[in-house]
Amino acid sequence: FFLLSLYFHYLFKDRKAKKLILLVNIPFILFCFYDFLISKSGEFNNLPLIIEFLIFICFIIYYFFELMKTSLVTPVYQSITFWVCVSFFIYFTGNFFYIILIQISSDIEVKMQFRIIYSFINLVKDVLLCVALFGKEPENEILNEEFRLPNNLHLDDFPTSNFKH
Repeated sequence: FFLLSLYFHYLFKDRKAKKLILLVNIPFILFCFYDFLISKSGEFNNLPLIIEFLIFICFIIYYFFELMKTSLVTPVYQSITFWVCVSFFIYFTGNFFYIILIQISSDIEVKMQFRIIYSFINLVKDVLLCVALFGKEPENEILNEEFRLPNNLHLDDFPTSNFKH
């Protein structure tokens, strides 16, 4: 959890988001330690794993939001970090629902179908991580500032009657 959080800390541009990532680590690690202490011997509690998946899903969605705010000369899908985040997003969302659904069902055939879905999700994640190897990170000089229209631009002031058809 901590290493993947540091990866997203490296990716984020917003200072508040970077601080939030570091602040989330401490309570989560304390919660996992507490959950370990109160759990019975030989029993696996899924609650820390579900919370971890939810946290990382939120991190990835915020990363995509930051990526959309930034204007790039090269397409987004050519970067390594985009494909890594897409693969982790598929992995975390798929396993989040897998863990929830496997707890609900007690039928053996349904559990076998869930395992097939789980295997497919892991296969897609691995293929996308391999695709990320073919990507190229854009250089810092290519990155522009956030895409914003100038404040003094008033589009309603442009005359439309002078245009020739």
